[in-house]
Amino acid sequence: MQESPFYEHVIQRGQTRAKQEVILKLLRRQFGDIPESLATHITTLSYISALDDLFDQVLDAESLDDIDW
Repeated sequence: MQESPFYEHVIQRGQTRAKQEVILKLLRRQFGDIPESLATHITTLSYISALDDLFDQVLDAESLDDIDW
């Protein structure tokens, strides 16, 4: 079954938002409060590949300075 472009956009947006939320949760769990500017930056990222790369960096980071924003 072929999905409509609108449906694909909605699915993509949902996946993007879910990844953003997971990254924010992980950051807060590892480092406590994070700057609002950082949270805003994460919620403006829209490429799944960029979010995946960021997620991997957060997993390995010992501090916020270890992450390539």
